[in-house]
Amino acid sequence: MPDDSLTPDELASALLDQEVDPPTPVDPALAARVDEFGAIAAQVGAPIPVDPDRREQAIAAALAEFDAVRAAEITPAAAPTPLRPRRPVALRVLGAAAAVLVVLGAVTLLRRDETNSTETALSGAATTAQGGGPERLSGTGDAGGDAAIAAESAPTSQAPDLAAGAAPEAANDDAATAPPAPSNAARDLGEVDSAPALQSQFDGFAASADGDSPTPSSVCEPEARAASTVALEALVDSATLRWQDRPARALVFATAGPSARVIIVLADPSCEVLAQID
Repeated sequence: MPDDSLTPDELASALLDQEVDPPTPVDPALAARVDEFGAIAAQVGAPIPVDPDRREQAIAAALAEFDAVRAAEITPAAAPTPLRPRRPVALRVLGAAAAVLVVLGAVTLLRRDETNSTETALSGAATTAQGGGPERLSGTGDAGGDAAIAAESAPTSQAPDLAAGAAPEAANDDAATAPPAPSNAARDLGEVDSAPALQSQFDGFAASADGDSPTPSSVCEPEARAASTVALEALVDSATLRWQDRPARALVFATAGPSARVIIVLADPSCEVLAQID
């Protein structure tokens, strides 16, 4: 039974959609309204004829728009402005390290040249003062250098006498009778391969007490004191040697310990500590 609350148009639409049962008897006006709604629905549902030319134009326009959008999406963005290249951190660090190594190398070479020059000069002076005796490497004492210079200058002082007609033999006799200059050249122990052998040589020097012991060389003394494992007192003796087939220096220090003496062997001229003998 139709709902009395529906308007005539709503009732006609409901009858067309078969949502309600038709009333009995059917009102002719209502039936005409239902037929009218049905005709309109048929027209709305019928396909709309499209002109073929306009259809092709619409398709072409749609495709053109699609191509334009796609081209805009795949266009590469503007290349960024390149920054100024920076020097890598690793290269800066390597450059600084290379500069440090160059400075250290220069300092080492200067120190080595200074040490070798001093030893060569004092060694030549010691050889002249001793009348061409065995070669001895001197330390850093100035007394040996002064004595050698005095010894070398002694024959020269006789030049006026010789020019005045003095006999050459008399000049030679004067030079021979002149008192020898005190020696300050460091000892050269030659090849030493073991600690007992080195201790024995220095024990012999200490026992001789000949009164002509050279002044200990202070070359490499700071390095020896810095590397020692015991407290060192005065530097009492020194010598050059070849320690286990390496050029070296041996410095002897007094200590307050039971041994009363420590021998430190250092490489020459680098002053690298090679051995400490208590």
